[in-house]
Amino acid sequence: YLESYCRRWPTAVHIPVVCRRDASLYVARASDDGGTYVFQCRSCDHRLLRNANWGEQVCNGAAMRGFSASSVLVTRLFGSRVVGAVGVMGFVFMAAWTLVSCTDGPLGLDGSPAVVPPISTRLALREGQACVLPLDSIPVCWGSGGVMRMISSDSARFIGLSGGVQHICGISADSSAYCWGRNGFGQLGDGTFEHRDRPVKVVGARKFVAVAGATTSSCALDAGGALWCWGSNEYGGLANGDWGADQVVLTPRRARTSIRFVDLSGDCALGVGGLGYCWSTLRGAVLPFPFHREPGNCTDQYWPLYEGRECLVPTTVDRARRFVQHAGCWLGKGGAMYCTGEGDLGHLGDGRSGAGVIALRPVAVAGGHSFVTGSGRCAIDDGGVLFCWGSNALGRLGIGEDGGFRAVPTPVASGERFVEVAALLNHCARTAVGAVWCWGSNANGELGPGFVGARSNVPVLVTLPD
Repeated sequence: YLESYCRRWPTAVHIPVVCRRDASLYVARASDDGGTYVFQCRSCDHRLLRNANWGEQVCNGAAMRGFSASSVLVTRLFGSRVVGAVGVMGFVFMAAWTLVSCTDGPLGLDGSPAVVPPISTRLALREGQACVLPLDSIPVCWGSGGVMRMISSDSARFIGLSGGVQHICGISADSSAYCWGRNGFGQLGDGTFEHRDRPVKVVGARKFVAVAGATTSSCALDAGGALWCWGSNEYGGLANGDWGADQVVLTPRRARTSIRFVDLSGDCALGVGGLGYCWSTLRGAVLPFPFHREPGNCTDQYWPLYEGRECLVPTTVDRARRFVQHAGCWLGKGGAMYCTGEGDLGHLGDGRSGAGVIALRPVAVAGGHSFVTGSGRCAIDDGGVLFCWGSNALGRLGIGEDGGFRAVPTPVASGERFVEVAALLNHCARTAVGAVWCWGSNANGELGPGFVGARSNVPVLVTLPD
């Protein structure tokens, strides 16, 4: 597993990278200019492809172009062994890697039209369980059920994980989708309603590049950027233009949209051009808190509870803004984070709180931070510092206090530098060397087998047996 750093003077921006073993591709996403960088390893002609149009093309690199001296790319292996870099002080120089840009049409792994595969995540949470993807590509989970290596019946190796409310899904090295956890709504996609404590393959021969769990459903993207969903349509999670608890699909079914996507999270996805889209409704949901009802019909932008027609197909959240990631809030190309929804407990991160604070369209969180990734109401800046905001119930902000809330991004009480964060009822974050720190609720052992206590309001190092 590789981590990559793109240095655009005078600031440094961290970029996650995923290895596509079946095609020997390493894919990285830049957050400062929306560019997508695609690596091919040394056995694949030493080529480095750059697509400046945010994921719209992957080509064979036949057309060579110069690359400005303001961009320097560094790539290193997890641990101590450096495998290569492009001319930055302190790293090994590999002149064999050539900087190019694509001019031909987009090609997929099989030569068909495709979009760039999305970022892979190596942390995932669901109710009562946390999982990490180590170097051997077999997930390790802890919490409810104890510590387990998640070995599927066919010993699948994974390149990315995604957490839902009660289940976790992942993409394997051969681009198959797998899920495990609760399956009362058919959200595991294995054609049954049986709960699974180990990964089971989603039914069908279709290949996927990304998968995301939601509340009662799951969705995935194929190599062409098409959206496929399965599970219960109780809240419109199948993106088929309808909703109802009696609508259950046990295997992947194409969503009712022609939009191509490059990444997804929950019931939202990122379009090829950087527009953000969401679907599903809160109509009929039993919520533990009041939610703003808005007159409207999804003509202009998404809202989960319009009094008119629900947004039951992918609907843009803001036509004027482009994003590079969604995971609770939206990450903009310049590193700003944008949130929507209720802000009574500071969940918008813009300094406002109290009854009646609402944002139908994404609003920027306060502080002028340059974020590179996030989850829920947490985000990591380009220096690896982790910030959280919103409700601090159960100490979930990790700021050393219990209760209350924070209306602006607040540094987590840790001197560690992180590269990934996952947020649910409890939160976890991962460092560049693979160490995992968690905080918040420990009701099911989510803080690791070595932690004793009901919760922690500061990050604690998760220690797992060898």
